[in-house]
Amino acid sequence: MKNSWYVLSFLIFLSSCVKKEIEKEKVSPKKTVSKDYAILSGVIKNSTENYFVLFGKQINQRITLQEDGSFLDSLEIKVITTNGIRVNKTQIPIYLKKGYHVNINADANNFAKSITYDGIGAKENNYLLAQYKYGLMQGKASGKGIYSLSEEELKKTLETYKTGLDSVNNLYQNIDSDLLDFTKRQNTKSIGFIQNLYNTTKDKIKLQKEALKKLVKGIPSPKFSNYENTEGKLISLDDFKGNYVFIEVWGTWIKDYTENAKLLNKFKKKHAYKNLKFITLCADNKASSGTIRFAKQKWKAAIGKNNLLGNHLFIGNDRVFLKEYLVINLPRYILIDPKGKIIDAQAPSPLTPKLTKLFDTLKLK
Repeated sequence: MKNSWYVLSFLIFLSSCVKKEIEKEKVSPKKTVSKDYAILSGVIKNSTENYFVLFGKQINQRITLQEDGSFLDSLEIKVITTNGIRVNKTQIPIYLKKGYHVNINADANNFAKSITYDGIGAKENNYLLAQYKYGLMQGKASGKGIYSLSEEELKKTLETYKTGLDSVNNLYQNIDSDLLDFTKRQNTKSIGFIQNLYNTTKDKIKLQKEALKKLVKGIPSPKFSNYENTEGKLISLDDFKGNYVFIEVWGTWIKDYTENAKLLNKFKKKHAYKNLKFITLCADNKASSGTIRFAKQKWKAAIGKNNLLGNHLFIGNDRVFLKEYLVINLPRYILIDPKGKIIDAQAPSPLTPKLTKLFDTLKLK
């Protein structure tokens, strides 16, 4: 939900020009106004990678970072819109037009908070960053609680959100008209998206609450069968009978899961009991990835890249188990006892002390 407050649209074509040409012409911000390209330069310290990514619908371009974190590249501008810049796992919007020379200084350890701009186009990017941060802040403040609001409460919340966005606009004067029009359209779409999400999800949340009333401690758990593991073997829930089973339902697009991989792994190592099995069920499928084959590729890549521990299973298009547990939000956690009976159909996250306390009540050995 937190990403829905600020919906970015990306459409820009970039191509690298030869850096020698830039050095030869000794291009300065003042001279770039007559050029057909923009210049992006600066320093990004403490990056774990020797590059960052400039991306959009038509581009996924790496820009090399030197040993000291400095970079310099020229970008041919074909379409006027916003783009994205990703450093390590953090991404923020960026706006470039021909004639711009945007200089960036940032620390990769806290990219979004530390980034500063100067040069031609700095004002526009400061404005875009302010819009982005406001939307992100509001999203974190709302969380899942938005679904518990009445329609009247939601209306007031969205009105407050719009007022906040408008106040950001008022702080920045003489902003590029193309960018201003674009962000206004996107803000309208963002509010419409939240309203539509609320309308389509609130009834599901109500059904989920009713379903969870029936999925109480002590009743036999719904089962799954023929879920594929990373080696292509078909696995069923019954294969783990005789053990406590902690199930994590996730998707490769869930950043809260992949970005906390180290903490999740640390938790699993700490609780590496013989009679406790950690099962991860990946919810990627054709709908989320275009094809099952590509969904499996993303699943395996995410496991490898993040070194995720556990018994990894791929759900694919078989959603019966998820429907029986009425899984709506991800990640979702489920705890089952050695007899296949439910302990908690909506278990706490491994990232909270609550799960450790719950594990302390079990006969783990």
